[in-house]
Amino acid sequence: MKLSHLIAGIGAASIAFQVVSNRKKIQAEAKETLDLVTELTQEKEAIQQHLNTILSYRQPLQDMSQDLTYKLRTYQQSIAGNLEEIKKHLPATSENQENLVQ
Repeated sequence: MKLSHLIAGIGAASIAFQVVSNRKKIQAEAKETLDLVTELTQEKEAIQQHLNTILSYRQPLQDMSQDLTYKLRTYQQSIAGNLEEIKKHLPATSENQENLVQ
C-alpha cells in the first residue's frame, strides 16, 4: 500500500470521525440555514407584493400630477387676468379718493 493511499485513508477517517462527532451541531446548523432560506423567501415574496402595489399606484399618481399641473396653470392664468383687472381699477380708485379729499 502506498503512503499516499494511507494518508488519504487517514484523512477520510478523520473527516468521518469529525462529522459523526459533530453531527448534532451540523444538523442544527443545517436546520437553521434551511429556516433562514425559507424566511428569506417569504420576505422576498412579501417585498415583491409591496413593490407591485406601489407600482400599481404609479400611473394614477402620474395622471393626478398632470391634472394638478394643468389646473395650476389655468389657475395662474386666471389670477393673472384678475390681477390685471384689479390694477386697471386701482389707479382710478386712488385718483377718485384723492379728488374726494380735496
